[in-house]
Amino acid sequence: MKSLYPLALIIFTSISIPSYAQIGINTTDPTKDLDVNGEMRVRDLPVSTSKNISLLASDNQGNLQRGNIFFLSDIIDKTASSPKRVNARGYQNFHTNLNLGTTVTIPANKRAKVIVNYSVPAGADLYNDPPSTYLGVTFKKNGNERPSGSRKVTLPNLPSSNVIAKMTTISNTYTETFSPRNYDRTITYSLYGYVEQSAPSNKTFNYIFNMYSAGGANYNWGKASMIAQVYVK
Repeated sequence: MKSLYPLALIIFTSISIPSYAQIGINTTDPTKDLDVNGEMRVRDLPVSTSKNISLLASDNQGNLQRGNIFFLSDIIDKTASSPKRVNARGYQNFHTNLNLGTTVTIPANKRAKVIVNYSVPAGADLYNDPPSTYLGVTFKKNGNERPSGSRKVTLPNLPSSNVIAKMTTISNTYTETFSPRNYDRTITYSLYGYVEQSAPSNKTFNYIFNMYSAGGANYNWGKASMIAQVYVK
């Protein structure tokens, strides 16, 4: 039977365990509770599904610490599946649900920053809207409008024709920062089409949001999209 003494001697000379419980690997002068003088390798790291995690970082001397910078925790993207057509008569302002929204989770005990980008094609189904009409996108957080996220535009003037689509694209970036709380928070952001029409009461005008069509003429206005990015630290 081989003696285990040489192996024990190697371990003892590689690892120093002073009386105050600091451990050194390949060093006899550890400066931390665990001081590794060399490279590290972890063969099997579990994959976490929790959003309540921290970023592990190191300084230029190799000291490990929890990162105090925002890092990307989640990305949620949505794309419209069909056009949203509405009509209006006379003088009126109204909203219509574009069925385009996203729900994000702010993890407990984390400072977070949420960035939402959206792009929504909008306009007249055909060239027939009154020139004083405003179209827009109303941006809502948990059912309440956030004015900094909303936008409205006037459509460009074109020669009158019943075959010309009158479209534009409404886009914006909304940013919000959240202070830490001791519980998870769920936030829902949603988009609504907005029409502000001033027209004769005997005429009906048609409007379109999300896309002009999935194919054919004017398909390349694209489809409405919404992307939410959640950063935590």
